[in-house]
Amino acid sequence: MEKFEGKWSRPKTGDVFEIRIGGYRCPGRVVSTEAKPLGKGAPDAPLVYLFHPVSPQWEFDQREVLQVTNLLVSPIMTNLKPWTLKYFRTLGNVGFADGERLERHCFRSSFGRFYDEQGNEIQEPVSPVGTWGLHSFRTIDDALSEALGIPLAPD
Repeated sequence: MEKFEGKWSRPKTGDVFEIRIGGYRCPGRVVSTEAKPLGKGAPDAPLVYLFHPVSPQWEFDQREVLQVTNLLVSPIMTNLKPWTLKYFRTLGNVGFADGERLERHCFRSSFGRFYDEQGNEIQEPVSPVGTWGLHSFRTIDDALSEALGIPLAPD
């Protein structure tokens, strides 16, 4: 992922942000700032969606891009590092419209169990299934690179 210049801002629910990676411009969306990727009682974390790349002319209020049908990877729970290290640049904030938020989020743990973003166990998986846990900017970079078919960043 490429770094942006300027100040970072703390993510808020509804924020639309962008990521630049491998020549692509990928929009993202903060769905919640209260996810619990480390389980109940753990600190809150952002839950984000990452969408298919857009053209350089795309503006964050062009809503068709923000539909869940355009997800590039499964939903991700992360920390503030992608913002503080300036890999995510917030473009603005808009409320959610129909089709812009999944009815239910589902994450698979390394033990094969399924949980929602609040740490509640789910008996049956609900697609799309993400990976349970707190993702770093590095694991997000890897997921985007794999989805876009570009080489992974060196360790």
